[in-house]
Amino acid sequence: MIASAGLAAMTLFQTTTVSGEVASHHPSPAPPPSSTEPLTASATHDMVNHGPHRVQAHQDLAPTSADGVSVLVVPRPAHAADAVWGADAMQSARELLRRENGDVRTTAVLIDRLELTSGAPGLAWDVGGWTGGDVDRLRWRSEGETASGDVEGDIELLYSRATSAFWNVHGGVRVSRRDGENQTDLTVGFSGLAPHWVRLEAAAFLSTDGDLLGRAEASYDQRLTRRLILQPSLQIETSEPHGAARSDRFRLEAGLRLRYQITRTLAPYVGIEWDRGLDDGAVDTLDADERRPRALIGLRALF
Repeated sequence: MIASAGLAAMTLFQTTTVSGEVASHHPSPAPPPSSTEPLTASATHDMVNHGPHRVQAHQDLAPTSADGVSVLVVPRPAHAADAVWGADAMQSARELLRRENGDVRTTAVLIDRLELTSGAPGLAWDVGGWTGGDVDRLRWRSEGETASGDVEGDIELLYSRATSAFWNVHGGVRVSRRDGENQTDLTVGFSGLAPHWVRLEAAAFLSTDGDLLGRAEASYDQRLTRRLILQPSLQIETSEPHGAARSDRFRLEAGLRLRYQITRTLAPYVGIEWDRGLDDGAVDTLDADERRPRALIGLRALF
């Protein structure tokens, strides 16, 4: 029994010794070099995968020397995935991602104003729409009113391009009808969202007769509740009376509308509106009925 115990102790000692020798001959692998240190040939050989997409990495290594030791510097691609799948494959994948998530094509129709008023005109509208992406769009817009059974208004066809996150420039053609006469204008302008969430839009029009006209609009949505929105607006327009001598006329239109947003795409509203018409001498050109404030009821919708 004593001999058996001695044999077991000797076997345990030999096993421990052998394990220590094995551990001393196979130390733990050293950590990989830091990103700021050059890679040696052996370290590079261990880190570079020999798969079909990484063999090219060996051909791109540039040998250098530091203190007599030969080292290899691994070039770093702009995108880490390029080193795995290749720059060409990843470029097509990034382009697909941009198209599907950052260049979405949309088409919409916005009825900004469709309203009945208590006086002349009886019906007024401001309708527009667009089709295109976030940067380039084809836009159209129609604004007009009915007065004494006659329809006066205009329609615009525009190319719009985003110049920044909040501003667009546009240009195109406008066809208008005033006082029973038709007129075609070239137009250029801009629109966007100013600080404090004020919406601005301005445009200049050059008619076939050489008249230079203009229009500027501003509006602001003040949320009273989650669904109740108060919108003051102001529009200033210069126009050349058809069939009259060359004398610009200014028309000011101020409004205040309170709308209830049933959904994000449908909102009826009520409001009040004032009109003023001024000639070059700042004389009001509108009669008493036209200057009187008008009550209105309307609908705003997005399709």
